[in-house]
Amino acid sequence: MKLLIDAGNTHISWATHPGRGGKLSERRDFKFNRRKAAEMFSKQWSDLGALKEIVVANVAGTEFSELLTQWSQNTFSLTPNFISAKKRAAGVSCGYLQPEHLGADRWAAIVGAWQRCHNALCVVDVGSALTIDVVDATGKHQGGLIAPGLKMMRNSLLSKTKNIKDNSAQGLTGQVPKLLARDTADAIELGSLYAIVALIDRVVADVRVELGMELHNFITGGEGATVLPLVHDSFQYQPDLVLNGLYILSRTRREK
Repeated sequence: MKLLIDAGNTHISWATHPGRGGKLSERRDFKFNRRKAAEMFSKQWSDLGALKEIVVANVAGTEFSELLTQWSQNTFSLTPNFISAKKRAAGVSCGYLQPEHLGADRWAAIVGAWQRCHNALCVVDVGSALTIDVVDATGKHQGGLIAPGLKMMRNSLLSKTKNIKDNSAQGLTGQVPKLLARDTADAIELGSLYAIVALIDRVVADVRVELGMELHNFITGGEGATVLPLVHDSFQYQPDLVLNGLYILSRTRREK
């Protein structure tokens, strides 16, 4: 059995996979606390039994990787396999000039999406940051974009504006309208949401013209379900895209 870990900026998502012919387990999530790392890891994973491999997409930083490595060596006598983007793997070639600079979570999501359609595709990940990546019909990654996620966009606005911050402190009404807000908190929420939706819609439309072909669109990430109903194009919501990609990468040797 393999333990698959998607270590993001604020939350850790994980699942297990029994191996060839099996299926990914139900995804679980928890908020990482560095001061209680060993305790949290043990609570989540000590009862999993014998593990063959621990496969990780880590964008949480070197401290997380060091803490996880120490814990996994002590608990399972395993050193985690920290995935990084390669020039080519699992049928996909990386479009970055320096592949190692592409986030491991983005690389895993791209691979996971490619294995689902083997055709031109767009992957949108709405988490702490918004990332958009495009792959053409031959499996060549065309590159991507990074923008602030919903929470980051809201916090940036609040940190730079006195009156808006004071007015929004009254809290959300709990009845967010579909388009136009009638209080400051909802206006910030909707403004941030529609900024992200507009970016996604425009990029997908422009890429479709540039490539001259239709795209298979995938959306994932903690805020993916929030954005999904508002985007114009048809998207498949795949919350486990990174974890599935990690499993594929774990059993795929680097292609020459």
